[in-house]
Amino acid sequence: MANYSSIYIFIKKSKVMRRLFWFVIFLSLMLAGCQENKINNSNIRSIKVNYNDAITIIDTSLIDINSIEYIPLISKEGVIGEVSQLLVVDKHFFILDKQQKCVWEFDSKGVFQRKLSRHGKGPGEYTGIERISISEEKTLHVMGTVETIPKYDVRDGFPYKGNFYSSQAPIDILCTDTLVFVLYRYVPQELKDTSYYIEVFNQRNGHRKGYFPYLSAITEGFGDDFFIKCTDSIYIRMPHNDTIYKVIDHLEVAPSYYFDFGKDKFPNEQLLRCNSIEEKEALLKDKIHHGKISHFRMSESHIAFLYSQVQGNSAQNSYFVYNRLTDESANYNGLMWQGLSSDFNHPLATDGEFFYSVLYPYHFSEKGKKDLKGRGVTIDDTVYLLKFKYKI
Repeated sequence: MANYSSIYIFIKKSKVMRRLFWFVIFLSLMLAGCQENKINNSNIRSIKVNYNDAITIIDTSLIDINSIEYIPLISKEGVIGEVSQLLVVDKHFFILDKQQKCVWEFDSKGVFQRKLSRHGKGPGEYTGIERISISEEKTLHVMGTVETIPKYDVRDGFPYKGNFYSSQAPIDILCTDTLVFVLYRYVPQELKDTSYYIEVFNQRNGHRKGYFPYLSAITEGFGDDFFIKCTDSIYIRMPHNDTIYKVIDHLEVAPSYYFDFGKDKFPNEQLLRCNSIEEKEALLKDKIHHGKISHFRMSESHIAFLYSQVQGNSAQNSYFVYNRLTDESANYNGLMWQGLSSDFNHPLATDGEFFYSVLYPYHFSEKGKKDLKGRGVTIDDTVYLLKFKYKI
């Protein structure tokens, strides 16, 4: 009888062990399909941004005058509307025109090459266009306000290459030959403690590789790039803590740059905990806060961005430039050079070496037009790209 009891207990334990074994396997598979990012805190460079050091008007000491070039965008296909995004790929310029729902391509001299304009609901068309990204293999991804992201070949006149499907409507995208990073506004059920998150997909098959659930606050605005591609490296800008993270692996990031605005920094994280507009206004009106980074651009040698001084409902913008190689920095409130308005402060793109701003005719004063004409540059109704380097 004792032998039968032992056999019964053995069988019962075996069933429990088998169930436990399969549960562990199931849990492992679930975790593999929903991996969270790892944060490597080994190296981070802290950069002091002191508003009191800002110069009100900067002269040519900041800009390398010999590097400046005006590139008129010449096209017989119509007039460029709203320039919402600018990409520089192999010395060609790709301009996202939200107003006309199209992408313009110009060569290095500003001569029109072709235009992607396929607004519609059929195959190879898009219903809207908010952001664009181009991989190393010259595949253009067009992101709208829906989950479907059509792809086009840049090399052969924008032929349709099929669709990429995100989990929901995204707010930013960056693609490489192997990976696609997508930023979302709304989070899935398993990420209750964050307001935003990033998913990483396999470029080849569209399968989800994992996610970054720690984004907690984003101030959306014109010119904001949350993903930064710099040579072979990818960086992610985290507005809530003024930190730039470098992607080490597709699911591992390391904070690379932290911008220290001091004790009066803009209270990004505190604002998240406010339950009403009145609480937010009370938090902001007691003193002037510095921070709220936007228009962030990174080249091989420089970092440049706008930041604000905010008190209550009023704000003033300043500009910060940092040399990654020499650790030098410049901090200023405005730039007036050859009659240009302060829009010169806002480069929309970099090719790794030069920065590029978009200039409309109204950006030039009459004195500026006259000065430039003496140098052989005639300003007409054409949209211009301004190519330049920082001197620091």
